[in-house]
Amino acid sequence: MKLIHDADEEEWLEFVSGNPEGNIFQTPEMARVYEKTQGYEPIRIFAVQNGEIQGVLLASLVWTGRQPLKSFSSRCILQGGPLSSEHKWASKLLQELDRSVSRRALYTEIRNLWELKSQIPVCESSGYTFAPHLNYHIDLRLGQDKIWSGMSKGRRKGISKAERIGLEIVEVRSDSQLNDFFKILRKTYSGLGMPLADESLFASAFRILTPLKRARFLLCKHGGKSIACRGFLLFKKTIYDWYAGSLAEDRAKKADEYLVWDTLQWGISQGYEVFDFGGAGSPEEEYGPREFKRRFGGRLIEPGRFKKVYKPTRLWISGKAFQVFRRLK
Repeated sequence: MKLIHDADEEEWLEFVSGNPEGNIFQTPEMARVYEKTQGYEPIRIFAVQNGEIQGVLLASLVWTGRQPLKSFSSRCILQGGPLSSEHKWASKLLQELDRSVSRRALYTEIRNLWELKSQIPVCESSGYTFAPHLNYHIDLRLGQDKIWSGMSKGRRKGISKAERIGLEIVEVRSDSQLNDFFKILRKTYSGLGMPLADESLFASAFRILTPLKRARFLLCKHGGKSIACRGFLLFKKTIYDWYAGSLAEDRAKKADEYLVWDTLQWGISQGYEVFDFGGAGSPEEEYGPREFKRRFGGRLIEPGRFKKVYKPTRLWISGKAFQVFRRLK
């Protein structure tokens, strides 16, 4: 067995596609998106035996600004991985990840996509600490009628209102539409006092993933004005809710709900089986988006997250600075 940092992309994609937990965040195409994104660096690690891939780990080193800000913001995010044929490979992949990023990152966070209890001892033995984290999945195999009846009365009422006032869903197909998409995201995140990834993340995802039918970007319009947006990633039979935003002055028009409902209907028609809402926060904290997602009637799961801190003092300073930033916003 050996660990390497480069592999044939066809073999890589074949391994991810064949793994039961294979997902968009561990694909070579996603690595190319990270490569083209300002403030992102893909970390690729492969476990290989007898010339065949036995494990894949794609993480991203993410930071804000230049030094010295960069050294107080760099973190490593591993989403939906590592993927491996055996637990021993997963442990080796995590050890190599720590070796690769521990000098540059404040911490590594593993964001699980499923409730995989077998992964807990593997991560904990590598020094990672588990924390509860929720999510909602909607089973698209139930069909449109059952999903509709499973929603809250208020959610159905909001969607009906959006239809009644004539909201229009438009798929992003041009740079100008993508610019509208990002403007809405930026206003939304600014209003929440939350940092947003660089525009190049969405531009690279649009150019690399949409031609492969691995991503879908939508705008919601009313009277010709773009009032909300939502971006989805697509892989195998799953739709991943990725980024969303809406203009505060138009939220009463229920564009957020309408965009999700339109995508659920589209997913059913295209043969997708799962709609992954992309996280619902810690069960120990109040989290507004959790209530929004709950009302669609999906299944609540607790995949949790793992975290390993490399530089606790810098992380503490960074956390305090972020609190000040949010208060100022």
